[in-house]
Amino acid sequence: MAMQAAQESWLAIWRGLAGLRDPSRFAPWAFGILRRKCADALRQAAAARKRSSDIDADEFGISEAPDEALAIRQAFAALSPEHRLAAHLHFVEGLTLAEIAGVQEVPLGTAKSRLFHARRQLKAALREDPIGEDR
Repeated sequence: MAMQAAQESWLAIWRGLAGLRDPSRFAPWAFGILRRKCADALRQAAAARKRSSDIDADEFGISEAPDEALAIRQAFAALSPEHRLAAHLHFVEGLTLAEIAGVQEVPLGTAKSRLFHARRQLKAALREDPIGEDR
């Protein structure tokens, strides 16, 4: 699914490249296309899962991971989709606030707020012990 979404994204980027007026906006523009293609793929996969009663954990690539990696994944999963995307674009992809705003198609202040709240929620989630006590 991910490979197909990536291929479809690159095709859309290639087809639309001539319409890009400002080359400095390539990264946010391309991430916007990628985000929309991935969201479409996820919606299609969710619809297919609803139709199917056989859902296997291996299908989603779930495997045992070290405690820290698992804690980070769980902390990211607890974020709202908007906050999760902003945090991923910043921490993983290295995008600036302006680029994140472009990808999410929101004002700069909204992108800044989303990243602030995501960072605060991640810190709080990662400080907690498994039994819920602070370290």
